[in-house]
Amino acid sequence: MAHRFLIAEDDYLAAMRLHARLRGERRVFIGLLALLCVVALLTARSPWREAGIGGLIGLAAVLLLTHFVIGPLVWRRHYRRYPAIQQPMEVELLDTGLQVRSPSGESRLTWAQIVRWREDERFVLVYISPVLFHIVPRHAPSAEFDIEALRAALAQHLGPAR
Repeated sequence: MAHRFLIAEDDYLAAMRLHARLRGERRVFIGLLALLCVVALLTARSPWREAGIGGLIGLAAVLLLTHFVIGPLVWRRHYRRYPAIQQPMEVELLDTGLQVRSPSGESRLTWAQIVRWREDERFVLVYISPVLFHIVPRHAPSAEFDIEALRAALAQHLGPAR
């Protein structure tokens, strides 16, 4: 009943993009900054208009560079320097939580130890801290492992994916 898989470099990058996706408070903060820049842009006074334009350009540049240039470079470097993520892994759904195994070790997580979860069409990320997570790919699941049962159990014990 275990799901066996290997995380490739491209998988790791896609999972990190999912992890880095803006949510909640960050989205509100960036929205407020953009709104402040637009308000400055719409004012009649010259120095504020230039500040609004510069702020919008700077905000867009930082977001784009972080997500499409700097992020992927850093994440590729992390993957190459993280030998444990390159080993075969195995996840098993238990009544009490999840069991994660690799040649490096084994971890049994109860539902209370899982902080949250997130998903997209390729992965389910199971968070054991606000920034540390296990990657469970949806592709090539073994016949005995039901990814939908994992999603249902996570939703039942932790609520919806966030």
